[in-house]
Amino acid sequence: MHRFGRFEEALARVAPHQSTILWNTEAVDTFRLGPQLPVLEAKVDWTASYEMHSDVPLLQGLPVWVQPEDFARASDWQRPRPGAIAWVASNCETTTNGRTELVRELMRFTRVDSFGKCLHNKDLPVGMEAQRSGRKFWADKVRLLENYTFTLVLENSNSFDYVTEKLFQALIAGSIPVYMGA
Repeated sequence: MHRFGRFEEALARVAPHQSTILWNTEAVDTFRLGPQLPVLEAKVDWTASYEMHSDVPLLQGLPVWVQPEDFARASDWQRPRPGAIAWVASNCETTTNGRTELVRELMRFTRVDSFGKCLHNKDLPVGMEAQRSGRKFWADKVRLLENYTFTLVLENSNSFDYVTEKLFQALIAGSIPVYMGA
């Protein structure tokens, strides 16, 4: 028998007429309870996740404030950019796809500006390092990536259907995403 602590306690308080939903936006292979996810899903009425086979599929990584015209302004792919390749990643240990090793190997052959904690070799612009989420960080990261021809968009996991904000930020910045993930 699996023990899920607060999850089971919450389910025990559900009235018979209430429906339950499991909301998950983390990749199964990096999610703490990932291996037990099928057991959890069997205990609820509905699932909501990045997986398209969920009862409620969620588009992960694209905030509501991003508009279609944001993508249109990124159409100047051929303009000169001061940097060649950017990478922003701070989750170095719990990835399952070897992305840090891949970037380390790439760095042997070409310059990669790494702004995150993983293989860090370049600092974020002043004011950007203090916060790591929200509308301001999103906009700051897009402005940062606008200076690069390529952005390494390497997800934490290569899980089916798992796409995060990294891909959308590179596209909006007009930086060509080099993608590994879903």
